[in-house]
Amino acid sequence: MKESLQEEIEENTELPEDADLSEEVKKFVRRERNKVYNPGISTEEVATEFGISMETAHDALDESPHLDSKEVGDQHIWW
Repeated sequence: MKESLQEEIEENTELPEDADLSEEVKKFVRRERNKVYNPGISTEEVATEFGISMETAHDALDESPHLDSKEVGDQHIWW
């Protein structure tokens, strides 16, 4: 069990070489959405989680089936 939320945020998800990034980010968003404290997630949070660029994260999220998004200011929120 993580000692703090910060430790959880700081850990990057390791992906296998053959992983479908769009599918993996969809799973991550769904897992985060089900948490009471954080029902949505930003593109930046996904980029941080997977250690990828914001552009790559946005593209993967945009290609992920069954995710909804909303532009809030200069960020996208996904759920």
